[in-house]
Amino acid sequence: MVINNFWQQWVEAHVALEKDTEWLGENGWTMPLWADPGIVSKLRNASGDIDKAFVRWYTADGNKRLRELWNRLRNSKGLCRWRTVIEQTIDSYLERRYAVVVPCLLIVIEGAIAHGADALRKPVTNPKGSAINKCLQTEAGMRRLIWISIQSFIKPIFGNASFTASRPIKLNRHWVIHGRDTKAWGLRRESIRLFHALDTISTVVDRKR
Repeated sequence: MVINNFWQQWVEAHVALEKDTEWLGENGWTMPLWADPGIVSKLRNASGDIDKAFVRWYTADGNKRLRELWNRLRNSKGLCRWRTVIEQTIDSYLERRYAVVVPCLLIVIEGAIAHGADALRKPVTNPKGSAINKCLQTEAGMRRLIWISIQSFIKPIFGNASFTASRPIKLNRHWVIHGRDTKAWGLRRESIRLFHALDTISTVVDRKR
């Protein structure tokens, strides 16, 4: 590699991952920042159940990696305003009160996205719009991959879902927060999914500049 071409190749390598990152978010998981970014391409081309793979990863060895994730959330300066809620969701998870964990994490995620998108004190209530705007404003690189990941992940979660229609197949904030339905979703899995997403979101909050 010629050193003068380093940055161009760096940009191209990240752009090449954008579609895979979007796919991962659409399939329920934000970009795992504890792994090499190239893992998103490997996940897209792998066989098997992606939900089960992530759940096994986090719950193996007595929740070893989930506990490591919790420590990162506890130590996140950007998430400090939600630390009490995060601590209580961790306690609730350990007590298997997943129906408490899910709505609380949805609230934290919404606030954290607003914080990361510089919209925490603006009259903006749509995290999807905030994430899309950050994607458009961010140059190619890891930060843009993270925002693509967040944007594609939250699209169904914060999407419109009429109460007069059938329950959404995927977890939906509108149905959960407004008390319509939680039983039909596997809430232990969804708790892990949301902890994982918050771990990803924390990076754009902690590295704001």
